[in-house]
Amino acid sequence: MRLGKATTYAVFAVLYIAQQKKSKPVQGHEIARNYGIPLEYLLKILQQLVKAQVLISERGRTGGFQMRKSASQTTVLDIVEAVEGPITGEISARREITGASRAKKIVEGLCRDSAGFTRSLLKKVTVQKLIG
Repeated sequence: MRLGKATTYAVFAVLYIAQQKKSKPVQGHEIARNYGIPLEYLLKILQQLVKAQVLISERGRTGGFQMRKSASQTTVLDIVEAVEGPITGEISARREITGASRAKKIVEGLCRDSAGFTRSLLKKVTVQKLIG
């Protein structure tokens, strides 16, 4: 499995927010500065995390981002699927491939099994485990 740039940034942004002991929200520019992530790109990723209910956001001068759930209740799967979408195990050329139906079924089964394994593995790892 390969994590894309946006997903990697999302994981580290959530880790950063979870590590802050502040009662106030963490601003995007603080995360961007600390990790060297382009701010506009990071803000789009953070909004995806808000939409997926991993984070909450507060607008305004003193606004920013906070964890929606505790670090022990937020999993890496939550973060990955917020950015990448559901891990389904589908093959992309399913409709285009004709014939070879037995092989196609076997490959589809492998992909589903692989996705299921990946989902279960990522679901076991919480943000709390990553930050120690």
